Amino acid sequence: MGETSIMSESKIEYLHFIVEGRFLQNHARQGFWFEDREDFAIQLLKEGLVGITDDQVMNIINGDAVLRGASICDRKDCRQCKGLEQITYTEQVDKEFKDEVRKRQLWLNDNYYKIGEHHVKKYKINEFIKLYKKLINYEQNDPFFVPVAENEVRDLEHSFYTSESHRPPSPDYMPEKGSYEYKYIETINGFLKHLKTEISNNFPHFDKLKFLKQYEVVKETSSKLNLKQQRAEGCILLLIPNPKNDYKLTPINLAKEHLLNYLNVRARGEHSMKFTLSMDLEKEAVLKRYKNLAKNMANAHEALMESMGLDHNSSGIYQRDSFEFFVNEAVQFFVLDNILDLEIYKKEIDKLPNEIKLILPENHGYMDVYVDGKLVEEKRDFH
Repeated sequence: MGETSIMSESKIEYLHFIVEGRFLQNHARQGFWFEDREDFAIQLLKEGLVGITDDQVMNIINGDAVLRGASICDRKDCRQCKGLEQITYTEQVDKEFKDEVRKRQLWLNDNYYKIGEHHVKKYKINEFIKLYKKLINYEQNDPFFVPVAENEVRDLEHSFYTSESHRPPSPDYMPEKGSYEYKYIETINGFLKHLKTEISNNFPHFDKLKFLKQYEVVKETSSKLNLKQQRAEGCILLLIPNPKNDYKLTPINLAKEHLLNYLNVRARGEHSMKFTLSMDLEKEAVLKRYKNLAKNMANAHEALMESMGLDHNSSGIYQRDSFEFFVNEAVQFFVLDNILDLEIYKKEIDKLPNEIKLILPENHGYMDVYVDGKLVEEKRDFH
């Protein structure tokens, strides 16, 4: 540590910086888990604690070990260090912090994909895939629209940087190599290049869900997830029978904002359709309005399903042996039962439930629905 001498008439006193172990620990954890700065967090501990191993670094960051004490000097007569103890590493589980990390992971898993050490919003990547597939389709079938599609792809590509307060790379701009900005650009560029290559090579049969699976924040199997059925902040925990896992309950978090948006669209659609039918309109005009309303509802439903990393079916009909079928059942149950109570949720998103659970009997012919632990519908028939 750097020292500064203070000279008086009688003696010279040396002052130095003291860093608390707890500060190092918390600063590293914050950077790693909440600021997308994993490299920084690891380097901070490695440089601050000489001789620490990689496993010990990750134990501290993950909440499996704690740091105590402070960076005291070797001078026995140092008044600054008097009464302080040297930094020590102790393997001790910090349960409260691990719970915070788990909630953070679940929230990120619902809304983001993990690209390197950075988190990118799911809807942005899904939209990019949609636009790039459209561009390839135009290149193959309708070249006239290629320039328009290229502009759309380019604008969205730039937004991967600008939405995170970064400048897009260009011939006139490239940050210093090794800087955080440089690493971000390098990571996102590599991801987009890989994504475009995969779409091009596999078009029109590009498997989006399979490709994006590798970028999910939570990568545990469903059986492991069952052990920790925790609700992420701002989400509803759906406990859903999973046909691919012997119909065992599998937790998945649905962001309340996505459910509220879908509820809003459905309610507006219902209201608009009733209003349309009450007017003296020709059949063609009614059908045209219905198609527009149905399209809006389908788009909202697609955003809702994709926010959970699930497949969207434009028809709204899912195979009963799919996980999506039961997730959709839980969503539609709540939406259809609360469409008339939309005003309750418009201003206070916290009034949305925190948990919806579907329980199947042995014959799987119907289900019981629980909302926040309360049985609200018994023996509900499948749609």
